[in-house]
Amino acid sequence: MKKMLLALGFTVIATSAQAITISNLNLNTYGTNIMFDGINNVVNANTGRFGQLSATQNTTLRFTFLGKTAADTNYLMLNGLIVAGSGTDTVTTNDSFLSNVNAGVVNFGSTGTGGLTASNSTKPQESIAFIENVDSIGDATGNPYAFLVGFNDGGSPDKDFNDYVIGVSEVSAVPVPAALPLMATALGAFGISRRRNKAKTSQ
Repeated sequence: MKKMLLALGFTVIATSAQAITISNLNLNTYGTNIMFDGINNVVNANTGRFGQLSATQNTTLRFTFLGKTAADTNYLMLNGLIVAGSGTDTVTTNDSFLSNVNAGVVNFGSTGTGGLTASNSTKPQESIAFIENVDSIGDATGNPYAFLVGFNDGGSPDKDFNDYVIGVSEVSAVPVPAALPLMATALGAFGISRRRNKAKTSQ
């Protein structure tokens, strides 16, 4: 029994070193933990990982702007296009952008006037870091973000990944077409139960 538990422990450790799975999102990491040159003072962290984020099934993701310290104007990119209203010259903290994603590598990234474009679709990608959420920073509902992501633009040689910082979370909602049959079934069962109770009472 002890040998089995020990083997299971090693399996979990090996798995956690290669991938981090949260709900329907999977981060395949590569390399070792990275120490930032200075602190990412947007989210109070100085370590992170390089990796590539994938969705295990079709889902909807929310990308929330958390802040920046760059002099350059940077933007969020989704599906290879700059997102309207995401530029650091107009966006405000906690502004969110939704994207329907298919199962597979999530196509997001950042670009800016510093002359650098970085995409999660490109591996290895060392201008994007998945930042350790040391303070358990959460979304509007109070749930910690699945992942914090920082972009390091081309405007300066530092590597603190605070030139555009986002929180990534999954939008979990039952689609209306799927919810309606469930509701109809529940109401139907409730109606049948009431009829049976009435029949028993009248006898």
